[in-house]
Amino acid sequence: MKDTLRLTRELKLRDIEFFLIRRGYNGEKVCHMLLLDFRRPSVLQDFPFLIGIEDEKSA
Repeated sequence: MKDTLRLTRELKLRDIEFFLIRRGYNGEKVCHMLLLDFRRPSVLQDFPFLIGIEDEKSA
């Protein structure tokens, strides 16, 4: 189980979440992870690998 990673939320605000990642339950710190929510609609340019893929409605 020593290869298990544990995420612990350190901070949660409206547009930001900050996590601490540890190895195991209370092991060494691996890194921190910061998530930002830009609160804008997604567009196809955000996911260029999807261009050219048809959905089931357009097929």
